[in-house]
Formats: sequence, structure tokens, C-alpha cells
Amino acid sequence: MRGRWSADRRTTLTTIGLGVLLVLPLTVRRVGWVWEWASVCGLLSAVGALALCAWAVRPREARPAAPLSLNRHRDLGFAVLGLAVAHVGLLLWTDPTVVEYLMPTAPGYQLAGIAALVLLVILGATSTGGTRRRVWSSHRGFQVVHVVLSLLAIALISGHVLVSARYAHMPRTGSVFLAVSIVAMLLLLRQRKGAAHQSGADHLIGRAAFGRHSAAVVGVIIVVSLALLGLLSPSVRTALQSTVIPRKDPIPMNFPHDKHRAVQCLTCHHNFTDKTGRDGCISCHRGRHRTDLKMPLEPRFHQFCLECHRTGNEADHKNGPAAGCVVCHSEPH
Repeated sequence: MRGRWSADRRTTLTTIGLGVLLVLPLTVRRVGWVWEWASVCGLLSAVGALALCAWAVRPREARPAAPLSLNRHRDLGFAVLGLAVAHVGLLLWTDPTVVEYLMPTAPGYQLAGIAALVLLVILGATSTGGTRRRVWSSHRGFQVVHVVLSLLAIALISGHVLVSARYAHMPRTGSVFLAVSIVAMLLLLRQRKGAAHQSGADHLIGRAAFGRHSAAVVGVIIVVSLALLGLLSPSVRTALQSTVIPRKDPIPMNFPHDKHRAVQCLTCHHNFTDKTGRDGCISCHRGRHRTDLKMPLEPRFHQFCLECHRTGNEADHKNGPAAGCVVCHSEPH
């Protein structure tokens, strides 16, 4: 009774955690309405994916009992996929420059988001009755592949959300999202009903819901959890913000100085007083002769600009997140 109450409590606390993630859009400044809805669709898709792990449908006689029926699990899965597609579609609709993040030259965390979307499509396509029976001869085989691919999708989704930092840019919100992600995966390890009385089920893995595949599922959960914990390192996040394949030509950029007159010039032009700056910011920060500027170009400027727009300053209290890439990445006028 105590073990069951403890498992039920973990499920309840995780459900509360999922609810907390849903209010993250209220903690950030608003942007353009299409961009905002696109971001919200992405967050809803991520939370739904975590819910599918926390409220796993299998096995039917697990302890605690699965809160979702098979049909509701399927419907939620397709809703998660639909929201992910809407997330990408709305961003492309409101800002064509976003297509740069669908190319091989995109930063690592964007490639993680693309890979997660591909996995969601695969999970949805292979979970329908006809396809499932043609691909897998046994339900157990389908189950373990479905779970492992789902865990990989959770890792990619969580990495995308945490590193993009739209709703998890503060340490507290990022830590909450990370904790809920890991606990949701751990809730997959439900105990089979009556497993404690079966032969060979005298340890946690032996009593887990996936039978002979439980060790593989536990191993994947451990690896994914460690990978997500690695996102707490600033150097890891910076690496994921960098392009995996360098762009041949930089994206055009136009900085509107007239909209930043309230900002102290030395905030950006920090090399004015020591006379080391002879050109624009990028030419210096990209220059190979500056060995002290080790951070790659894209994360350096994205962090610098976005942090100012997120936190604001005393001189310009009306600033907010830029509503799209095209605000800065456009041909100079």
C-alpha cells in the first residue's frame, strides 16, 4: 500500500509539474501575436510529449494504473505531432527567415528540434494498427521500440526548449522544465501487477513494466537523463547554439540604431574608449587575431541581444523580445 501510494504521489506531482510548465508563457514579455502563438504551440507540444511518458498507457495492469486509455494515448500523441507542425508552420508563415533554421547550417539545438519532429512523425506513422502489425510480429517488440524512440524524442525536445530559451531562459524555469522531463521519463518504470511474486522479479528492473526489455529501457532513461543534466553547463548550451556546419555566407543583418537611442552607446561599443575598435562588431568578434573571443559568433550575439531584450534596462522599459528573425536579419536600408 505504501509503495502504491508513493507511485501515485509521484504521478500526481509530475502532473502538477506539467501544469506549471503550461503557465511559462505568462512569465515572459509578449511579442507579435503569430510568433507568440507559434511559440505556445511548441511549448504545448513539448508538455504533451512529457505527459505521454508520465501517463504511459502500458501496461494495462501497472501500479499505479495507467491514467490514459489506448485511444486517448493515441489521440494525445497525434495532438502533440499536430502542435509541433503548427509550431514550425506558424514561424515560417510569420517570418520567412526562419527557413535558415531548417537547413543543415542551423544551430545544434534547432537540428535537435527538427530531429524530434521527424521522430514524432515516425512514432505516429508506426503506431497505427495496420502499420504496427506489418512492421512488428510481436507487441512487445513494438512497445520497446516505441518507448526508446519516445525517450530520444523527449531528449531532443527538452534540449530544443532549454537551449532556445524562449520560456526557459531563467535558471529557475529551466531547472523546473529539466526536472519535470526527467521525472516524466522515470514514471515509465511502473511496476507490473503481481511482479513481486514472479520468478526473477526480486529487483527493480525485474518488476518493471517492460519485462525482458526493462533493462534496455532503464539504460536509455539513464543515458537521456545524464544528457539533459549536461544542459546545465553553459559551455554545452553555447555549443548547441553554434552552427554544426558553418554557413558559406552570413545572414544579412540590419541593426536599427534609431530604435536604440535610449541605450548607452558603450553598452555595445565597449571598445570605443580604448581605441581598439576600427570597424563593426562582427568584424572584430569574427577576427581570428582575437584569440580571447572564443565563443562562436552566433551564440555570442544572440545571447547579447536577447538578454537585453528579455531583461530590459532603466533607459528603455518598453523593450521586449524581438518578434522574429527578420527584425534584425534583413538587408540594411
